[in-house]
Amino acid sequence: MSDTPQPAGAGHADLAPPPDDRNPPIIDARKTFVITMISAALFIGAVIIFVL
Repeated sequence: MSDTPQPAGAGHADLAPPPDDRNPPIIDARKTFVITMISAALFIGAVIIFVL
């Protein structure tokens, strides 16, 4: 085995991060990304229509 010390609580399932589909910060980041992409597309579309 390895002599590398393991962090305290590394084997406890209670301390493990939730899966990505249930992790609130990742869910919020995904929503923010989608909203940003849609807003950017709408803004670019509006600018193109205004210029033409």
